[in-house]
Amino acid sequence: MLALSIESLLLIVCGVILCLPHYIGYFRLLVLVQYYTLVCREAVWYAFVWTLVGMGLQQCIQSFKHAPFYICIISSFAISSALPLVWQYSLTSEEIPTSHMTNTSNNSVTLIENIQPVANNTLSVAYFWYSSSISIFLPIFLMAVLCLALTVLMFKRGDISQTFNSSCRSSATLILHRNRVDERAKIRLVLQLLVLMVLMMSPLGVLNFLCHSLIGILQDNTTVTVFSNIATVLFHMYLVLSQQLYFCYHKQYRSTLISMWDCCC
Repeated sequence: MLALSIESLLLIVCGVILCLPHYIGYFRLLVLVQYYTLVCREAVWYAFVWTLVGMGLQQCIQSFKHAPFYICIISSFAISSALPLVWQYSLTSEEIPTSHMTNTSNNSVTLIENIQPVANNTLSVAYFWYSSSISIFLPIFLMAVLCLALTVLMFKRGDISQTFNSSCRSSATLILHRNRVDERAKIRLVLQLLVLMVLMMSPLGVLNFLCHSLIGILQDNTTVTVFSNIATVLFHMYLVLSQQLYFCYHKQYRSTLISMWDCCC
């Protein structure tokens, strides 16, 4: 849960950095930071997706007790999968017109350029399908399966809790009932995260996939631009909303966050 929270915060920071030139202009230092932010965002995105899948698996398989090892594997996998972007993009200079009241001049700015387009390079095509598979198609399929499994498991745990609660009211039974309630709350939290992930984050991934694979058809399309902006807003709304869900539905996360806040104050 902590890893997922940190990854969502890093995705928000990366999104802010990549949007800054639209508001403050292009500066060489900022563009240089964006160059590495692109790679970091892809790595964090891969880690975020598969950490969420791991959370679903952990709730389905209660004997899965190797979360730190799984996080290390996912982090290594995400970093190695994002490294090809270092060679796919490069910094370039471009003249852009600027107007100061009546005078018009050209300023040289540093931009990030894709030096290996998907349509012109075999390796770029292979990496494009690889990244699309590990970030869109395979995770969405696994999340759909996990949502179905967690829904069945949540109702099953609810029936068991009700049975224990109605049979007898000893202290051991009440403790067991409380544990069952906590487990059901965790399952509900993971289920909500998975469903919202598919509904709010996958549209942007699918749209980016279509724009890259059908670049000659969807390029400079106003409708696609509008849907892309809406999908981007939904993407970042999920990152913010997930923090609220962690705080509301996960007791340990809420207690840890409050204790950290008390220590800082």
